[in-house]
Amino acid sequence: MSYLTYQLLNSKALKECEINENDGDKERKAKEDKRRTMKLINPRHAVLDALLQNIKTDIKEKMLIIVLGDFNKDVYSDALNDTFNQVGMSNVVKEFVPDKEGIRSYNRGSKVIDGIWVSCSLLPHVAKVGMATFRTVMNSDHRGIFMDVDLKHILDAPHMEFTTMQFRRLQCSMPKRKETYCNKVNFY
Repeated sequence: MSYLTYQLLNSKALKECEINENDGDKERKAKEDKRRTMKLINPRHAVLDALLQNIKTDIKEKMLIIVLGDFNKDVYSDALNDTFNQVGMSNVVKEFVPDKEGIRSYNRGSKVIDGIWVSCSLLPHVAKVGMATFRTVMNSDHRGIFMDVDLKHILDAPHMEFTTMQFRRLQCSMPKRKETYCNKVNFY
């Protein structure tokens, strides 16, 4: 997926539309018209639109998509879900975690603003979704949100071994750094 960068109109373009007291009626009207026709791009909406367009293209190519993040909006809201549903995504937090009064994913908030959406073809292979309590998974003001998926479907492999951190080979020639790493791994 490509990440697209959007820019707001630069200050030069805005200054060209500023109305001065020295402007005549004709010039003032032209600047007002130009201001009305200028579109200021909301960066959040622009990035979301680009993401949705990329998702739509990838789903047409039968790719499995997982989108997760802090959306700063209630993930149970119809508006946000309609946006993702239109491109073939399903909200697994909404499917698996009931919307109860008082449940929240941000410790200073009152809603669940962190979410996970998957392509509809992946939804039947999601085993469970849940939320950890605050500060148990990581030191954050957000809850850890997890999803269990059938790896055979995603990786198209019968079995995949994941080596725990303690058994991974550390390629480092600095004894002090190696010792620090091993101590931290054993701590967790």
